[in-house]
Amino acid sequence: MIRLVLPLALASGLILAACSASPSVTAPRPTLQTGPPEPEAPAGRPLVVMNLAAHPDDEDGLTMAYYRGHRDAMVYSVIYTRGEGGQNEAGPELYERLGAIRTRETEAAARVLGTQVYFLNHYDFGYSKHARESFAEWSVPRTSFWDKRPDDLSSDAGRDSVTAGLVRLYRLLKPDVVFTNHDTVTVGDDRQHGQHQAVGISGYDAFALAADPSYHPEQLDEPGVDLWQPKRLFLRRGGFASGAPEAYDVAVPVSSTCEPTAYRPEESCAERAVAGASLHVSQGFDVFAPRFYRDTTYFQLLRSAPEAPALASGATDLAAELVRPQLTEANAPEGSVLRYLAEAAPVLDEPGELSGPIAPMPEIFPPSGEAIRHLAESGRVERIPYALSDDTVVPGQEVTITWDSRADNPMAFFLDDVPIATANMRDGRVTFTVPDAAPLTIPVHRGMYRESFHVYPLVAAILDSNKVVTANLLPLAVAPPVVAELPAEPVALRDGENRVPLSLTVYDPTATSVTLDARVWWDGRIRLPMATAAAGDDQTVPASTPVAALSFEMEDQPPGPYEIELLAQTDPGSLSPLPFVDGMPAAILPDVSVAPGLRVGFVRSYDGTMGTAMTTMGASVTDLDSLALARGDFEGLDTIVIDIRAYLEREDLRQHNDKLLAWVARGGHLVVGYQKLFEWNSGRTHPLQADETNPDFAPFPLELGRERITMENVPVTVTMPEHPLFTAPHAITATDWEGWVQERGLYFPTDDADERYVRPLAMADAGEAPLTTGILLANVGEGTYLYSPLVWYRQLAALNPGAWRLFANLVSLPLTDGR
Repeated sequence: MIRLVLPLALASGLILAACSASPSVTAPRPTLQTGPPEPEAPAGRPLVVMNLAAHPDDEDGLTMAYYRGHRDAMVYSVIYTRGEGGQNEAGPELYERLGAIRTRETEAAARVLGTQVYFLNHYDFGYSKHARESFAEWSVPRTSFWDKRPDDLSSDAGRDSVTAGLVRLYRLLKPDVVFTNHDTVTVGDDRQHGQHQAVGISGYDAFALAADPSYHPEQLDEPGVDLWQPKRLFLRRGGFASGAPEAYDVAVPVSSTCEPTAYRPEESCAERAVAGASLHVSQGFDVFAPRFYRDTTYFQLLRSAPEAPALASGATDLAAELVRPQLTEANAPEGSVLRYLAEAAPVLDEPGELSGPIAPMPEIFPPSGEAIRHLAESGRVERIPYALSDDTVVPGQEVTITWDSRADNPMAFFLDDVPIATANMRDGRVTFTVPDAAPLTIPVHRGMYRESFHVYPLVAAILDSNKVVTANLLPLAVAPPVVAELPAEPVALRDGENRVPLSLTVYDPTATSVTLDARVWWDGRIRLPMATAAAGDDQTVPASTPVAALSFEMEDQPPGPYEIELLAQTDPGSLSPLPFVDGMPAAILPDVSVAPGLRVGFVRSYDGTMGTAMTTMGASVTDLDSLALARGDFEGLDTIVIDIRAYLEREDLRQHNDKLLAWVARGGHLVVGYQKLFEWNSGRTHPLQADETNPDFAPFPLELGRERITMENVPVTVTMPEHPLFTAPHAITATDWEGWVQERGLYFPTDDADERYVRPLAMADAGEAPLTTGILLANVGEGTYLYSPLVWYRQLAALNPGAWRLFANLVSLPLTDGR
């Protein structure tokens, strides 16, 4: 593989954390000793339970770990979105690239829990307050935040399509018990996130519809999709509280012992759930996962099938008294993972090198490729050390797999659940060619919206005659010959010379050159064609090349939206000349300059968008490191900007915040971007040090709440239009608040903020009281302090010209207010 330039970086620390549960190819793992079912459980088909979650970190890992590791049930985790609209606490990636990170985290966590994950691929468009908005947004498929959306989205159509997708999974996976954290309540202070409401509502609707032959009968023509009636639907109660809620129907003892697996030792199921949750690094769970530990989870029964027995008082099992159906071709087809689990015997007694024949598993081969994958992901099988000739390959490339064993067992290999090769263990190796039509797994954010997508598509199975012995995931990625990607966010263009960075990676080992063809489009017309050769024949671009870029001139082009289109293709003599196409919105911004001569200090967190924007606007920006904060020597700076979530990320900022406030009192201007409650609010436990509490970070009392403005284009009232914040260097008008993306702001300060803060803005979501804390500004000594929970970083990244003008005014205040 020729790497010309490293691809866009994933979050710092994420890869190591996520891979801690990834398949290994270097060492065997402990053998799973499969625990028997509960003694009172009747024989028959394995218990199947299903958890419904809106976002990857909404899974009920505690209950899933218990039913998989203690009750030996088949556990499905159905996740509606990939979390594209959330915040990223580990890096700058947002939208579908964040979704790709969260997909990797979820699959890694599933290997810890032993669960099977199904993504419904509804796009996470951000926080919403009502299920109606979620259903409307989900009525039309979407694979990019920048996709153009129709104006006539239908909530009713979305509700039906979302419910139908879940009905299909009920009919396909045939759960006995379904449970979720998400309520159906859409009004009142206790209502959840609108996407959570949509999960609760669709889960409730689908419960009966899955058994209704008149509801989407076309689904029944698909193999394995049959009418099915789940027996019980539960809502988990208690939230983040550690004690029992006032009312509940079932208390599940999730601190029970979970049996060892190929990925985890014997431990309590609650400990296993915490270990899985800790892999959601982008959501900060590598730090906060221990807070989710519970001994018991509590559930309210929402729906029950007519034939399901009533729950007894004091029930501790969601499936209490349910009679498992006998194995049939309809509920556990031959070759399915359910049949395997029903008949499975213990696997190898001891880990280590295989030197002789292996005790066979049930006679179900040839099973489906999906069943083989489920076995590999479940952790209930022996892990064999394999070595791959390359961990990333392209269609048409040969792959060689080797292993150190001479056992006389046949083997089968599956790529994306399709048989690809066979061998015998005594051979010690197998070679196959990746098919031209093999689904691509790189880039993850491009492939993950396929109905069937796996980060690791290659599975190796060991057999004995017609019986499955064990199955392992192999960490092989399938890539296009070349990946050439524009920046992940809209590109700022300008008159004159433009240099647009791109990420360029050549995966085809036979390629000698790459041709790039790029165009800038305006109003549907080609505005500027470009043709650039990335590498000539027989020319090698060093791997240390710091950046690749498109360079071009633009002259006398009007401000407004543009689009860049990029096509990359390897030379005709390579294995696969399949072209790679990328596109990204772009814009030429009108005048968005800061006040001339503005000097800014920037306390950077994991994002940095505001710092980049200020440089583009003409400010002289200096990053403030730990030494600068410790010294408190900020002379020469007009403004200091605190990046989003910096009070979580920067311990040096927390330690030396008093020096910033002292500088403000001497005449400085401090601008603070949005933070969250637990790293900010005075008296709360330090987010990283349990024996410390947060001090007061603001000069006057300012506590954060959970209020948001989720509708990105609600009207904004400027109550102090003559203030320099809205007059210089740019005269702000109502149009500057138009065209925002995702939301206005989040974690607004509470309404009881100190009266010394002025409140120049008011805004409200439909039907709600106005929030007046979108900007809080106070005079402190000779200087000024400004806190704003508005999502400037999203709007700056989206190249919203009004947001750029507004932010230029915010940071320019010390040069425009006459101090």
